[in-house]
Amino acid sequence: AIEAHRQHLSAFELEEIRQFDSNLVCRARARKVEAVTNDHVAYRYETLETLGRGSFGQVVRAIDHRTGQHVALKILRNCKRFHRQAAVEVQVLDRLRRMNDSGDCAVQMIDYFTFRGHVCIVFELLSINLYELTKRNNFQGFHLGLVRKFAQPILRCLRLLHSQGIVHCDLKPENILLQAKGQSEVKVIDFGSSCLVQTDPLFPGENEQEQLACIMEIKGLPPKGLLERSTRSNVFFNSRGHPRHLTSSKCKTRYPNTRSLQSTIKTEDKDFLDLVSRCIEWDPAERPTPQQASEHPWLRESAADRGVQRLARNADDAKASKATELVEDADPKQAPNSGSADGAAAVQDQLKVKPILK
Repeated sequence: AIEAHRQHLSAFELEEIRQFDSNLVCRARARKVEAVTNDHVAYRYETLETLGRGSFGQVVRAIDHRTGQHVALKILRNCKRFHRQAAVEVQVLDRLRRMNDSGDCAVQMIDYFTFRGHVCIVFELLSINLYELTKRNNFQGFHLGLVRKFAQPILRCLRLLHSQGIVHCDLKPENILLQAKGQSEVKVIDFGSSCLVQTDPLFPGENEQEQLACIMEIKGLPPKGLLERSTRSNVFFNSRGHPRHLTSSKCKTRYPNTRSLQSTIKTEDKDFLDLVSRCIEWDPAERPTPQQASEHPWLRESAADRGVQRLARNADDAKASKATELVEDADPKQAPNSGSADGAAAVQDQLKVKPILK
């Protein structure tokens, strides 16, 4: 690489490239400020396209010129706040990759390194996320059979995290990706920050106060004991325990116990409604653990036992067929845009995590 591109390398790069033992790619006249098409990272990864951007930095699809594989390369911003988060993210990812049963439900980290002050994390390349899939479905949601297929690996991932004392903290459709085109299997991504039936959020509040009002619409007032333990209850409730009503920007005022969960989710499946209701209990101690949720009848019973064949005789079948087509047509270029982290060379020493590839 040095001899082939000497005339295009600065004095700094001529010295820098000698620090890498995999000088496999070096593009002439490539910009070196940020990852762009056909640029290099660490003289090994050739960037092909940007897959996503965020406050953390950016994710690009790249080819690893040592292995020939296409990968998702997360390049984190170089600032102290992201340095600390990078340490957490890599530790979580490394712990997950050492667990034999995490590969089918959580994104796998292949390697990580520091390049010019930026922590870079190499992931397996996955397909599109569930938000994008829902968008392709015109925000109509999916039938329960497909939701069940999505829910099972998500819960497996949550069980693994729970067993390791890890909380994901940012589980949402954007952080759940299809594994590959034509498959309904999904994986959870974005461990840096350590309502699938419908497309609208179950509790679409504009702020904290309206968010609480949305929950009370369905769940009623929170238990008295929970309010007594709260350090901010006076912000949302008066001295008599009554909620402070707020009119939203859409001139809507919400009141407790005025909506049912069934009418909100728009399903008559009693087992599914029971599972969702348990998951949104006011008291976290009363909510099911990932293991308990996995053993719920709605997730344990087969599609045949539940008579899913009836979908073929109603309007849901058209929705199911369309969703299935979308899964099959999903573009595998979408990468994990796990959000949070950046770094410096000291991060590797701090983490003491041995990379798989050197």
